[in-house]
Amino acid sequence: MNLIPSIVSDQIVEALGWTILHSLWQGTLVALLFGIVFLISAKVSARIRYAMGIFALVLITGMATGTFIKYYQPVRHETTVNNIPEITKIQQELPVPVRAEEAGT
Repeated sequence: MNLIPSIVSDQIVEALGWTILHSLWQGTLVALLFGIVFLISAKVSARIRYAMGIFALVLITGMATGTFIKYYQPVRHETTVNNIPEITKIQQELPVPVRAEEAGT
């Protein structure tokens, strides 16, 4: 039942959800613009119209990728030596160094 959360993080699932949602209107917009340009350029060679179609597909893919990058916020774990319990315990057990002048020698 909880297969997806065990495979991918919540941040990825959320970013994919927003990407899918936004790709619907983005793809529709690109398709409408491509359709208008395609109708206007009816006398242009098939090679150029084909290239325009490929460009539209690449644009849709690029927009979806950009949307995913915008919404994906990975969790950053800042780990310092003082945050690790084992090291903190060891540091507390170590003797405090004393300088020679302070020791009286």
